[in-house]
Amino acid sequence: MQITEALNVLNDGHTIWKVAHAKRVCKALEIPFSEELVEKYYSGNGLFIKPEAEGTEAVDGLALSEYVAQQFKVYKLAKIYIGQGSQAREYARLVREKLASQGKI
Repeated sequence: MQITEALNVLNDGHTIWKVAHAKRVCKALEIPFSEELVEKYYSGNGLFIKPEAEGTEAVDGLALSEYVAQQFKVYKLAKIYIGQGSQAREYARLVREKLASQGKI
C-alpha cells in the first residue's frame, strides 16, 4: 500500500476495515499498529452482519483515523465535527499536512 492510498483510507470514518487492511495502512505510514483498535462486531444498532460473520474482528474507520492522528501528534490540532466522515477527513487532512512537511508526499 502506498502513502496516498493509506491517506484515502483515513478519509473514511464510516467503514469497518479488516484488521489486515488497517495494519497495511499503519505500515504504509510507518507507525505501529495497535491491537487496541481491534473490536468484535455483531449485528445491532443499525449494523447488519451476516450470521456466519457475527463476532468478526475488525477496525472502525474513525478510530483508525484518530489513532493515526495521535501517532503523528496532530490529534489536538483537529477541529471537532459531529459527523464521523467529517471528523475522519479532518484527521486525514492533518496527517497529510504533517507528511508533506516531512517531505514524504
